[in-house]
Amino acid sequence: MLGYYLLLIVLHVTQGCSLRNNKNVSNIIAHVGNKALLPCSCCDLQCKPEKRKWRKHNGQAWNSVPPNQNRFHLSNQSPGNFSLLIADLTLKDEGLYRCEIGQDEYTDIKLMVRGKNIMEPSILAFIPVVLVLLGLMGVIFWRYRAKKQKQTLSSKGATGQMNKSNEKALRKEQETQDGIVYTTVVHTNTTPSPRVHNTEERTEYAIIKLH
Repeated sequence: MLGYYLLLIVLHVTQGCSLRNNKNVSNIIAHVGNKALLPCSCCDLQCKPEKRKWRKHNGQAWNSVPPNQNRFHLSNQSPGNFSLLIADLTLKDEGLYRCEIGQDEYTDIKLMVRGKNIMEPSILAFIPVVLVLLGLMGVIFWRYRAKKQKQTLSSKGATGQMNKSNEKALRKEQETQDGIVYTTVVHTNTTPSPRVHNTEERTEYAIIKLH
């Protein structure tokens, strides 16, 4: 078993690092003042290549990028991960970068740096304003609804009182009309004495003379 494990270790070391995105170009967009991570790693993160370096093309030739200095930091999460982190980006950081571990093992990354992203702070500053406006709208709506309900209740009360008053007046008028009965009106030249019939409930006039 020990020999078997030693053989696996030898084969593993002999195989070396197989670079992800070998000979491919990746595009990354970042903004001034932010950070940018340029990925570069072996397919097997436990593999550690003998040589690894970052370079940047200046338009004519490749210049070395010194890692772990100033704003450039090399990842140390695992032996096979040597991604490059660039902090506090500037417009001068834009360009084509190359991560290589050998003559035929490399990957290129095109970094595009845009102006400072002011959208995010603006949106964050606008959120409290929106919340305040929503709160004011809610208060106005609540007051309007309460006023509307109060007016509705008052209107219903006044209508009820008017209906009751009208009903009483109509009933009184009917009672008054029911108390007097006009039977016959006759025009005559004589002046007879009117006959009056009294009852408990009403009074009847038999004859009315008009002059």
